[in-house]
Amino acid sequence: MKVRCPVCDTEFTCGSDGPEGACWCSKLPPMPLTGDRCFCPTCLKKRLDEFEAQRSPD
Repeated sequence: MKVRCPVCDTEFTCGSDGPEGACWCSKLPPMPLTGDRCFCPTCLKKRLDEFEAQRSPD
């Protein structure tokens, strides 16, 4: 299914309705507070990096 990223407005394909029943993002670490929003690969990677940076001690 085609969706738009709420951050950058890029259109991309979510695979959750595909034959395997899982999107490409299911292979990534879970991230809290995304709700039911789908982020494009670039924006999701950036959010994951920011989340990990906040969790890591300096």
